[in-house]
Amino acid sequence: MTLGTKLLFRVMHPKGRYPRETVSCEDGLLAGAFHRNYVFSVVRWTEYDEHQSEVCWAFPSEIRFWASIALAYREKPLSMCMYPSLLGAIPFTTDEFDNSFIWRIALHFDKTYLREYVGELGSYELRKDVFDPQLQKVLIGVIDLGDSVLIRGLSSFLKANVLYSTGRLFMEEATLLMFFAMEATLEIARRRLEAKGIQNPSFDDAIEYVALGVAPKDEALEYFRECYDMNRPGITGD
Repeated sequence: MTLGTKLLFRVMHPKGRYPRETVSCEDGLLAGAFHRNYVFSVVRWTEYDEHQSEVCWAFPSEIRFWASIALAYREKPLSMCMYPSLLGAIPFTTDEFDNSFIWRIALHFDKTYLREYVGELGSYELRKDVFDPQLQKVLIGVIDLGDSVLIRGLSSFLKANVLYSTGRLFMEEATLLMFFAMEATLEIARRRLEAKGIQNPSFDDAIEYVALGVAPKDEALEYFRECYDMNRPGITGD
């Protein structure tokens, strides 16, 4: 990071699930402040965060960073749950982002009201042997902050995982958010098909395009079609 970089600091909640190791890349950091037993996230502030709505739960740069972690799993989906605390993001500026940054940021906020706040949160669940750091770096590199459909889809995916982690009470709402994420996936697929020269790609074309990256493909196609009830009388895939 460059001198005078503006960053966003946020305490993560113990209801989430996080990698045991520190996650560090050019645009973000997820680490544990071990002297106070809390996990925090730091992302680089970008122009896409300037117009953040007050009703949004996270900044676009946070969504990109958190999604790259949540999707970089080795075992199964939803292994990671990026669950921000109610404290909100805290903007600040730093001149250095080196190996001592974790301790400096922890000591800085330790002098504030944060000390009492994190003391009441509880213990964290840190996952071992499920996170792929190399995949995370690839993912954050391909997530375009300027693609609003992609960011909204990733936001729905992350929020679905948060709701799922709170218990069965919000299972229906979590499922609905996953459908929103799926809609974003199909819209991105449709745009890519158009970019390849396919005019007016059908809903079925978009489903098949997405399913190409899923194994086994036939089961993925069947799942998408079942989700959208495409076999009902009077319903077509166009």
